[in-house]
Formats: sequence, structure tokens, C-alpha cells
Amino acid sequence: MKTVIVTRPLHQAQPWIEGLQQHGFSVRHIPLLSIQAVADNQPLHHAWAQIDQYTWVMFVSANAVHYFFKGTQHVHWPSHLRAGATGNGTTKALTASGVAAHLIDQPAENQPEDTEHLWQQIADRHWSGTQVLLVRGRSAGNRPERNWLMHQLQHAGAQVQCLAVYQRCAPVFSADDLLWLGSHDARNSCWIFSSSEAIEYLPDYDWAQTTAIVTHQRIAQAAHKAGFGHVVCTRPDLLSLVDSVKSVV
Repeated sequence: MKTVIVTRPLHQAQPWIEGLQQHGFSVRHIPLLSIQAVADNQPLHHAWAQIDQYTWVMFVSANAVHYFFKGTQHVHWPSHLRAGATGNGTTKALTASGVAAHLIDQPAENQPEDTEHLWQQIADRHWSGTQVLLVRGRSAGNRPERNWLMHQLQHAGAQVQCLAVYQRCAPVFSADDLLWLGSHDARNSCWIFSSSEAIEYLPDYDWAQTTAIVTHQRIAQAAHKAGFGHVVCTRPDLLSLVDSVKSVV
């Protein structure tokens, strides 16, 4: 049986690792991104100090939620303040942080979990003059950030402030991981990717005979570009991942 490779940072990967193992798969964790808080937290403190001035706060990921609320356990979420979430994981992180479910908007059920499908749900709201905080991450290098949602909001008349609360960094591979990545087993495994940026940190090997399971079409494009010969797109929940792995392993 092929080994299934989970590439998320450990705090996000653990439920997938345990769930896949419970379904009988051999799983290896090779994190291809490191996530950490930004060094300067003054903009975050400033945003919380004026939280009542916003009408919406948009969160691009569960990581955005985690680092936005980190160290703010006693801060009250205003009852008028709506939250935009890009999917179920982000919504769960928001409710766990104390945001009431009726204040959260996310993509419709069975739709892709991304900013485009979040916008489909909220585009017809009143945006002119609305104060919106867009909470997101940033890359450690010069990789340009994706500003699609910001542009939609601005075009609709909203006043948008962007706030980076976490940073995506290159992985630090252990000696054991480097040795394994250079082996035939790495090419004969089934890789799971939930980030197109993570794929960029893979060693430049021949992946033509390797299967990639991805959680979005943009990630599928990155996997094809990296040379993966077989790419399967699925939803980013455990049951969908299990079904996809069963179909290829």
C-alpha cells in the first residue's frame, strides 16, 4: 500500500493524520509550510482597539482566526460585527473563539471553500462606506499576496484595511525527511496538498508517476505545474480525503 503524505503544519495536520490512520492508511507527515505569528503585533493590537468601528471582519483561513484571537481571550466580539469565513474550518475556528454562528457568512454548502464563493454569498450586501478588516497571512519572501477579495470589496464601495497576523515560511526538513524525499518511496506515495505555496517548497524531483490529492483547483494547477502525473481535487474535509485516497491507493 502506498504511503499517504500529509503536508500541512502539524497543528492542522493532526486530525487528518489520525483520521487517515484510523481508516487503515500508512501516513507520513512532511510539513511543507511553517506558520508563525508576525513579528510586529502592534497593528493587531490597534485593530482590536478599534474593533467597534468595523462592520465586517473577513478571515481568509483558520490560521487567520487563530492568530487574530491569540492572547485575546477576554476581548468581547461586538454584537453588530459580522465575520466572513472562507469555509467550514474557518467557521469552526470562529465559533470556538466566541463568535456567534448567526454572525458568520461562508460559502454555500458543497461549494468550493475560497474567497470567490464567500463573495457570492455576500456580494449583494450594502458595502458603500462600510469599514472592513481583512485578516490574512503573508509569505516570508517576496511572493505577492492574493488581493482578489480586497478588490471586490473596494469596487463595491467598502473601506478595506488589510491586517497580516501570521507568516508562511519555508519548511526546515530533518535529515531523515531529506533522505526519504530522495528515495523511490517519496515518488511512489500519495501526497495531500492544501496549499499551492507549499508545493513550491518541494524538492525539484521527477513527480510524473506520483499522485497528488488537492483541496482546490488553484492547488491542482500548482501540482500539475510541479509535474505530478495524477492530480485529484477534493473537498478539505476528512471523509472526502479518505474517499479520494481510497480511489488512488
